[in-house]
Amino acid sequence: MVKRHTKSDARGAFTLVELMVATGLVLVLAVALAALISQTSRSFHIARSTVDEFQRAQCAFETLARRIGEATLNNYWDFVASSSMVGRYQRMSELRFVSGPMQCGANPLDVEKGETRRVRPGHGIFFQATTGKPGIVRDPGVLGLENLLNTWGYFVEVGTDGLPRPSILRPQIHTPVAPRLMELCEPTQRLSIYRYTSGQPKYAGFEWFRMPLKDQTLVHVVAENVAALIIVPKLTAQETERLVPNSSEEERDALLAPHLFYHSGDEPPPEIEPARNMRHRLPALVEITLVALDAATVARLYHPDDLDPLKLSDTFHDARQLRAQLQIDQIDRSRDSLERRLIDSQANYRLFTATVPIRSAQ
Repeated sequence: MVKRHTKSDARGAFTLVELMVATGLVLVLAVALAALISQTSRSFHIARSTVDEFQRAQCAFETLARRIGEATLNNYWDFVASSSMVGRYQRMSELRFVSGPMQCGANPLDVEKGETRRVRPGHGIFFQATTGKPGIVRDPGVLGLENLLNTWGYFVEVGTDGLPRPSILRPQIHTPVAPRLMELCEPTQRLSIYRYTSGQPKYAGFEWFRMPLKDQTLVHVVAENVAALIIVPKLTAQETERLVPNSSEEERDALLAPHLFYHSGDEPPPEIEPARNMRHRLPALVEITLVALDAATVARLYHPDDLDPLKLSDTFHDARQLRAQLQIDQIDRSRDSLERRLIDSQANYRLFTATVPIRSAQ
């Protein structure tokens, strides 16, 4: 008996056209899904990279804060007599502590001139600390000497990575421009501070850190993509309230260092209050602010022809204007400030701020 196929039986199978349409839809969905996964993965990697960059900046910030807290002047009292005044004991020290604007203000710390001048925006800080860096690796003669004295310094520098390259390769290699947090570490064997201060209690020069800064072996990068470092020396809250009761934040910022410049070797004016006398003394507190950017923002803003895109070359040298130049005014949000410029340039940034007590301050 011959079985006949009915019309309903023929409709139970897929035709070639239907199969091709279904396959095409599956391919389109697969491509869309792959693109979505790729975009998500790329976004994740970018976000993760940005988080890692800011974490490295935060680690550098914490290292900086810890190191400043270890600053010392190793003070002592010495009897000083002269023909013009009655002899008396005075606080003395051969060590120094300096902070302030690097390339602007009344007392710039960096005065390098010429075509090789480096752009160093914001502030710098230089001091001695007993951190035990001998400068000789694995020398058994210095093992266990954790109290060796070193000179330390921190500042921001804008430029290329500074790696030495053969002259034949320099025109062909593109070296990206970026702001970096730099660290100066002068080891004990090369310590130069006593060369200038020994027997010279009135020495108030800068050669003790300017000369080591010219040695590239003593300066290295601590963190990439750091746009600015700002240092504000302060008195304790009790001393501040005693000297200027019910003062504003601007008045408190300007109390110890009106021009944001602090030098422990400076001779104070005779009428100054003892609490504000910086001579051979460390500030009780140091407020640190660090501005970090992500790599994409740096690549977009910084170029060889524009090493100061945020216009920091003449800012942060007046303590009363510090907050206005740094932060957005909550009343007039359009007013110019560093944070306003960062937002207008669509920068991805972080501000790290901490007030560090110096343990050996007196």
